[in-house]
Amino acid sequence: MVNIFLLFLECSVTMTLVAVLYQVFTPLLSKRYTARTMYYGWLVVMSGFIVPFRPRLDFGLIPTPTTIQQASSDSSISLLLIVAAIWLGGVVAVFSYHLFMHFRFIQVVNRWGEKLEAAKILSALESEQRETGVVAEISVYQCQFITSPLLLGLHKPKILLPDMELSQDEVSAIIRHELIHFRRKDILAKFFILLATALHWYNPIIWFLSKAISLQCEISCDNETMLNTDMKQRQQYSETLIGVIRQAKPQTAFATNFYCSKQSLKSRILSIMDTNVKSFGTVLVVALTILTLGTGLAFAKGTATTPGNDDDTERGQQETIIDERHEQIVDFD
Repeated sequence: MVNIFLLFLECSVTMTLVAVLYQVFTPLLSKRYTARTMYYGWLVVMSGFIVPFRPRLDFGLIPTPTTIQQASSDSSISLLLIVAAIWLGGVVAVFSYHLFMHFRFIQVVNRWGEKLEAAKILSALESEQRETGVVAEISVYQCQFITSPLLLGLHKPKILLPDMELSQDEVSAIIRHELIHFRRKDILAKFFILLATALHWYNPIIWFLSKAISLQCEISCDNETMLNTDMKQRQQYSETLIGVIRQAKPQTAFATNFYCSKQSLKSRILSIMDTNVKSFGTVLVVALTILTLGTGLAFAKGTATTPGNDDDTERGQQETIIDERHEQIVDFD
């Protein structure tokens, strides 16, 4: 368990540097690349937090976990074991909390959610499914206790609407937005974001990153929703966002929703109204992938602690014992 903890600790340090670097250059990169590119870039960075294994060389700037343990005293190893146990307990606690909140939210939705079958809703759903190419069976529910529209579920998806009066255009825009989330499997991305947050709960940067990625997810979905639309339609969509978003925390981490802070809402609207032509940055995504894989080069393989070396040490100790016994026999004779 100690080795696993130290691997994730290495990963947390190196990937935090990569993430901060990406965040610093995000305003500049977003002027050239699409919001979808920036979102995929964040997913690459987040995957680096989840998968700690990297290719390594025989030399590195920082010693490996096994080298650290070999150089440590027994008391140091015991302390590492305690720290690793606390880390694992934190991982289980964070993930269990969000699972509990999610299933409780589902129970409330199943009990109090009202399925909408009005002609306005069904017409908008059918039209937007045709436009977005989503063929799955999706239901629309209204819930009094939610504060903004959201998409829930991968197997039996539901679009949840708050209890408020919405025009036909607003309903269509909201449904299209959530269908794009479903088509892109953004709920699955939400799961991996939560997993990364749980694994690195002790790192304050990861909590900031989870919010940054969620915002970029919504921005990229807004842009796809408004693809090939004119300025008037973009303005109407922005007004819809302002009208349906309420300042409240999301009730489950396993859902996509319109929720965002005032500052995030401003960023989304500015992105919606930006009609400049941008490119999909394949080079950027590839560069981030290479940079993520390359973070392991900062650590050496630690060849001094390979199994072969441990066997040689044990063999040498056995030979020393045999020689001492042989000398005792000779002296006795």
